[in-house]
Amino acid sequence: MMNSPRRFFSEVSSCNLIMRRAEYAGIGGMDEALYIGEDNDLCRRVARTGRKLLFSPDVVVHHKNRSFVPFLIQRYARGMATALVIKTFLRDSRRDRRLRPNFRYELVLAPGFIAFTLTALVIPFLPLWAYVYVLAWALFLAVLALETRTHAESARDVGGLFATLVCGTLASGIGAFFSMLGLEPDIKKYYRNRNDEG
Repeated sequence: MMNSPRRFFSEVSSCNLIMRRAEYAGIGGMDEALYIGEDNDLCRRVARTGRKLLFSPDVVVHHKNRSFVPFLIQRYARGMATALVIKTFLRDSRRDRRLRPNFRYELVLAPGFIAFTLTALVIPFLPLWAYVYVLAWALFLAVLALETRTHAESARDVGGLFATLVCGTLASGIGAFFSMLGLEPDIKKYYRNRNDEG
């Protein structure tokens, strides 16, 4: 996103967030009862105060790379956090009897795609559905191929980056899909935050 312009966001991952300590404390900091999705919760509380989150291309954040399996577990956990955001949106919209503003509708794409993949089961009964199914998968892979092309630093990176994007996107979608159904593993057994070590 280094070429992206300065703009405001409604939500950002806390690993990429800088706040003044007083403002962070003023909204109660992170909710320690939440193991995942705590940054989504924090951003919702920031928005309620009327403040905005600014993306600046001048700020660079460096992260250590994860190995592949911990990366997939992290993406699954991220999917669970996405499901929490969707559930909160639905609950609040039902309570207020109107759609809540500032919802990121793209969050439903990954779990929606996982639900879509299950429609392969109807192909033996509805053979024409195979065309829709293959087209959707082709579009999914084409988008990730374009992302790979954009972010690969060299030709050697293309295969591994493409596989990582495919697996990471699917893992996130599976995590969100199962979480929406109420099927959630004890993520603390598999996904460890650095704070857990201390």
